Amino acid sequence: MRIRYVSKQLLRNFIVNLIDRLSALEITKPIVFSPISGGGCEILNIITNVLKRNKSAVLIQQASVILADVTDSDVKFRCSDNLVNDVKGHCVIILDLVVNTGVALKAVVAEINIFHPDTVITYAPFVRNNAILVPSVFESVIGERDRIVLEGASKASTFLTSKSNVGITLKRLTSEDLQIKKCRCGVKSMDKISWADRFYDMVNSTDDRVTYLLIEKDSVVGYLTCHLHRSDCMMLDEIAVSLRSSGLGYGGVLMKWLNIFARSKDCVSIVLWSIENQIPFYEKAGYKLIPGEKMNLDGETYFLMLARLVPEPQGFMVGWMP
Repeated sequence: MRIRYVSKQLLRNFIVNLIDRLSALEITKPIVFSPISGGGCEILNIITNVLKRNKSAVLIQQASVILADVTDSDVKFRCSDNLVNDVKGHCVIILDLVVNTGVALKAVVAEINIFHPDTVITYAPFVRNNAILVPSVFESVIGERDRIVLEGASKASTFLTSKSNVGITLKRLTSEDLQIKKCRCGVKSMDKISWADRFYDMVNSTDDRVTYLLIEKDSVVGYLTCHLHRSDCMMLDEIAVSLRSSGLGYGGVLMKWLNIFARSKDCVSIVLWSIENQIPFYEKAGYKLIPGEKMNLDGETYFLMLARLVPEPQGFMVGWMP
């Protein structure tokens, strides 16, 4: 087991970053903080201490608090006499310290949504790379065997970067999702595949294949599937945004998550097959065409592309190694 040490000062810096981002979003609805168990309460304590020194964050200082306890996916809320009045139409920010499996966080999100909040934002400084639910704001991705100790760690990233991303959820595909309506992107070879097919591949693959769903208000607006092509190379099998949600930046959200996820698996590069009209999108994301590598599938031509996660010498590109 690897142990990652996190200093109190670094954790405080994370919280300052969180408050700055929430303030920049200019949230107009009343805010409700909902910490999960001890870890979330620790985060809330730091938020409270930071706000005492940050008089500009008036909106967040006026927030209320509802505590969430989770036992075997059973959620109980405390510090609220009327959850409907306290949650309906509000912006609920769910706090946790480390998202391990994501089961507890998913259960709290589902329970909160029953009371019709305006927006749900989830936050945890650390998320394991096999969690079924990814917080909408986070700082570092850690491995399955990492243990967080509050003494020092490195910052990674977050995928919540603009107002248009508020309220979206990224979650790992599970058996509970098999009846969800398809997310049609207009590519025949992808639209004909069911969630059950993808889940079957996940369960039976030997290369850590995984599918993540991007969800907005209980609808899948995008998804990606990837697997370890080699121990140091991630293969993006598919990435798609629904036709009705194109142009909202969701493709960029998924690509950013792919980079973070690949880094957490110690990969140094990512490869993918792109249809011709999507090549400019991937080039903008830092991918380069592999000369001479293309294939035809269902009447569509795909071109192989590669992006380096580790900086390479100027003018040099690592060749494709099958």
